[in-house]
Amino acid sequence: MTSPLPLPEVSVPTDPIRSTIVIALSALLAAAETFAIATPPSLPTADGTARTVATIDGRLEAGATAIHVVPFDRGRALHARVQAVAPGADVDLQLLSPTGREIDRATGHGAHPDVSTVPSAEDRYLIDVTMARCPADMCAYRLLVLAR
Repeated sequence: MTSPLPLPEVSVPTDPIRSTIVIALSALLAAAETFAIATPPSLPTADGTARTVATIDGRLEAGATAIHVVPFDRGRALHARVQAVAPGADVDLQLLSPTGREIDRATGHGAHPDVSTVPSAEDRYLIDVTMARCPADMCAYRLLVLAR
């Protein structure tokens, strides 16, 4: 039995400043893929207007999907919509029960689709955001979840 040949050593010059910049930019890009902005839910209003349950910012390339888990209260009307999206983008939304059953879907509505439901149980529901069309490498979106 022959022993494997040793791998040749490669000498790569390192520049500490360039390495630090590359690491920092890589971390920022990874964090920007899909992230949630920590916004505390606003208090219910006496006049029945909607309160913000979650604000989620993300970036997707064409054809990519992000799934967001959002807690919903029983009997409270919930509405999820994409509020801000890159110009020329087309976003599809799908609202799924905790078991994965489709509750509502909005496809082909361009940059501002919305879905809604009145949950029969308090649980964590899934909101599927799919970037159907993106004129750039990545398109930003903001998903708002409101309750009444």
